[in-house]
Amino acid sequence: MLNWLNSRPLQIKFFFCTVLLVSAVLLMLMLSILQVLNPFLSDHTRQDMQDRTHILAMALMEGPAAHKQENLQELLQDVAKMHGYCYLTVHNTEGKLLASAGNVAAISATISDLSPDSDQNGCFDGAIPLIHDGKPFGTLHYGADISFVGALKATLREHLVTVSLVWLILGSSMYFFLVRRLVKPLQAITRASESMAHGNLNATMPKDLPQDELGKLASSFNRMAAALRDRIESQQNYAHALYAEQAQLNALVSIMPVGIMFVDPSRNVQFLNMECRHLWGLSESEDFIGQADATLMAHARHLLEQPDAFLQHLEISLKEYGISHFFDTPLHSGRIIRSRSCVVPDASGNRYIGRIWLFEDATAEHARLHEAQALADRDPLTSLYNRRRFDEDAERLFAQAQRNNRRLSLLYFDLDDFKRVNDVHGHAAGDKVLKGIAQLLSLQSRRNEELYRLSGDEFAILVADAEQHQVEALARRVVATVEKLQFSFDGMEVHVTCSMGIAACSPKSLQESAADLIQQADIAMYEAKQLGKNRWHFFDPGQPLDLDKDSR
Repeated sequence: MLNWLNSRPLQIKFFFCTVLLVSAVLLMLMLSILQVLNPFLSDHTRQDMQDRTHILAMALMEGPAAHKQENLQELLQDVAKMHGYCYLTVHNTEGKLLASAGNVAAISATISDLSPDSDQNGCFDGAIPLIHDGKPFGTLHYGADISFVGALKATLREHLVTVSLVWLILGSSMYFFLVRRLVKPLQAITRASESMAHGNLNATMPKDLPQDELGKLASSFNRMAAALRDRIESQQNYAHALYAEQAQLNALVSIMPVGIMFVDPSRNVQFLNMECRHLWGLSESEDFIGQADATLMAHARHLLEQPDAFLQHLEISLKEYGISHFFDTPLHSGRIIRSRSCVVPDASGNRYIGRIWLFEDATAEHARLHEAQALADRDPLTSLYNRRRFDEDAERLFAQAQRNNRRLSLLYFDLDDFKRVNDVHGHAAGDKVLKGIAQLLSLQSRRNEELYRLSGDEFAILVADAEQHQVEALARRVVATVEKLQFSFDGMEVHVTCSMGIAACSPKSLQESAADLIQQADIAMYEAKQLGKNRWHFFDPGQPLDLDKDSR
C-alpha cells in the first residue's frame, strides 16, 4: 500500500492523507459525543420517570384512590396508558396486590425480588411506599418504559454518522480543491522541468498565478529558464564559432605539406593529419588515435635506413622543453624526412598538455642543396671540378698522403697557343675546344684520377696512390689525347697541344703543404714549355723553388 501511494502523484497523496486525517478526527469526535450522551440520556430518563412516579404516588396517597380499590385500579390504568409505564402495581403492607396495570406478567421475578432502580427488559423498575394520614397502607411498584432511549441513541448514532460523512465529503472536497489549487502550479513546474530536461528550452510556467509563494516560485522558474536559455544560446554561439575555427584549422592542417602529430603527456596520439600518414607510410583507414607513439614508430621502422639513430634523436627531443633541433632521417626509398618537436603548454603556462611533432619531406631541399653544392664545385662550361674544389681536394689529399705515408701526384697543364684560337676563331670556338678536351679526358679518367679546370685553358689532375711509371703513363695518354683532337672552325682544321708539369709528394719528399706541391707542378709545366711544348716534365728537386711565383 505504501509503495503504491509513494508512486502516486502529490495531489493523490495529499487527498488520501486528508481523508484519513478527517476520518480519524470525525470518528474520535463521534465516539466522544456518544460517550457523553449515553449516560446523560440514561440519567435524565430515569430522573424524569422517578419524578413522574412520585407525582403518581402523591396522587394515590391523597386522592380517593387511597380508600377505594376500584378507583385505585382505574387510576393506575389511565396513568400506564398515558405516561409510558411497562407496569404499575400497588400492594398493601402485607404484600397483597391491591391493583395493577400494564404487563405485570412480563416481570421475570416476584415483586419481592425486585430491587429499586433495576433495569430489565427495557424497563426501569422501582418502588415507592404509600402513606395516608401518616400511616403506610402499601407500596407502588412501577416499571418505566425506557426502550425509547435505545432508539434515540441509534437515531443519534445514525445522525452523527451522516453528519460525519457529510463533513468528510465536504471537507475532503474543499481540501481537494485547495490542494489542487496548490499542487497545480507544482505540477506545471514539474512538467516544465521535465520538458526542459528533454531539451525544450522554451518551457515556461503560467504567468497568471497569484503572487504568493507558488506565484513567486513560478516567476523565479521563468526567470531561471530565460537565463538558462540565454546562457545556452551564448554557449552554442561560442561552440559554433569554436567549431568553425576548428574546421578552418583542420582544413589548414590537412592541406599543409607538413605532417603534424600531437601526443599527450602519456605519449598517446591525439591528432594525426593525412600528410603525416603519407610521410611515414601509415594506413589511412587505421585509427591510431589513443595509441602510443611507439606503435607508429614500429609501423614505420622498416622504412628507415638508420632506425636506431632516429629513436635516439626521439629520446633526446623528449628531454627538451622548447623547440627541438631538426633531424633529417633518410629512408630506404631515397626520401629524407625532417622532424622537429615542441612542448605545448596550457593557458597558464604552468604545465604542458602534450607535444606537437612536425614532419616534412626534405628530399627536394637536399637535392637543391646538393645541386647548389655541385654548382659551387663545378665549372659551368666543362662541368669539371673548379679551382675552389681543386684547392680543397689538394689540401685534403695532401694531408691524407702525409698522414698515411702515401704518394700523391699532381699533373698540371695548359693548352699551347690557345689564345690564338680565341683571337682567330672567337671565344665560342675556344669554349668548344675546352669542352671537347674536358669531355674526352673525363671519359678516360680512372677511379683514382680526378680532373679539374682551374681557369681559362689551365687543367689539373690529382692522382692518389700511383707509382711514377703509372703517372708517366697517364701524362703520356693526356698529351696524346689532346694532340689527336681535331676541330673545324670556318672551314679550317684546328689542332691544339698541351704542356704538362708533374710533381709528387711521397714519404721521402720535403713538401710542407699542398701549395708546395702546386708550385712544383707549375714550375715543371713551364720547364715543359721551355723544352718545346706538347710534352710533360717531372719536377726536378734540385731546381730552386720560388714560393712567390704565381701558380695560376
